Amino acid sequence: MNTSNYDFIPHAFVSADFNNDNRLDLVFYSEFYTTLYLLHGNGEGNFGAENIIPMESFNYLTHIDVGDFNNDNRSDLVLVSDTHLGILFGNGNGSFGALNTQSLEKECTPYDIIVAHFNRDNRLDIAILSFHNNNICVFLGKGNDNFSSPFIFPTGHNSQPQSLIVSDFNSDGHLDIAVNNNNAVNVGVFIGCGNGTFEVQNQSFTFFGSDPTNLAVGDFDGDTYPDVVTSNNDDNLICVLSRYNNGIFGGKQKFFIKSALRTPSVAVGDFNCDGHLDIAVGTTGPYGIDVLLGYGDSHFDTQTIFRPETADKNIWIAVHDFNGDTHQDIIAIDDRLNTIDILLNICECCTREMLKKSNSSLQ
Repeated sequence: MNTSNYDFIPHAFVSADFNNDNRLDLVFYSEFYTTLYLLHGNGEGNFGAENIIPMESFNYLTHIDVGDFNNDNRSDLVLVSDTHLGILFGNGNGSFGALNTQSLEKECTPYDIIVAHFNRDNRLDIAILSFHNNNICVFLGKGNDNFSSPFIFPTGHNSQPQSLIVSDFNSDGHLDIAVNNNNAVNVGVFIGCGNGTFEVQNQSFTFFGSDPTNLAVGDFDGDTYPDVVTSNNDDNLICVLSRYNNGIFGGKQKFFIKSALRTPSVAVGDFNCDGHLDIAVGTTGPYGIDVLLGYGDSHFDTQTIFRPETADKNIWIAVHDFNGDTHQDIIAIDDRLNTIDILLNICECCTREMLKKSNSSLQ
């Protein structure tokens, strides 16, 4: 899909059903035009008519995420800039209501965001990761379009966290937060108390590689406990941390992607439909996607599934089902050339053709 006219950024990009037709749509932000674009999915991996949402009143938007913030079973958007947090409530037909905003404290300049239930009150909450301030800011949903003042949790002096994920790492029924501290070269875990607060960070393991970036979570060894995988923006490897217990991960593995120079993005799914989680790796040098096919016991086979003949680019990947066949597809986004590649999963176990590029286009 050539979207070169839009000038988007990968963290301001989400997929959800915004018009209640049971088909995934795409929303992304154009930095040049200060505009949100919603592209309607046709359920076959292609996207047609667009909705245009001007955002001049919300300058320097950096991140977008999606959730149902008013519990009306419609997808809403959370927007974050360096100075503000905003919510666009979905109308269920591809349009949105008025933008509701609140100021962000200077300690909460965003680098990554995530939406989750942290205090079990049936209202969605927001966690913002601040690279420059070395902390996490948690905003609890209060209803009536409002969020609490931030609860701030330090990640360590000069730790420079770059990515965060949520899971229940200690199996107590409460969501926890894991971050990759880029400058400290470790993973920090904040154990959730179930009321929107978190224990002091536990730091685990120095990573393999020098520039850990993106995080993803899944059970790769079949022990029912969540494991963490991190990508690397300066090396051709990924790192898997497993067996979290008593504040640390008990296992660490590294996997080299020999066909590439860097592995800046990872995503998790079952791409060959064998019941075991696999790891998709977005690569540069050259641009493409490799998959580590999991056996469910911490062992993987590496396979290149997408290596177009194109100039080297940035890459960010995510996993969704774009054509409604229950198989997990991969979307690859480049913010240099402003292109989107969608790989539709045909789920032929362990073959090089298990994912085929969609002929996605704007119609």
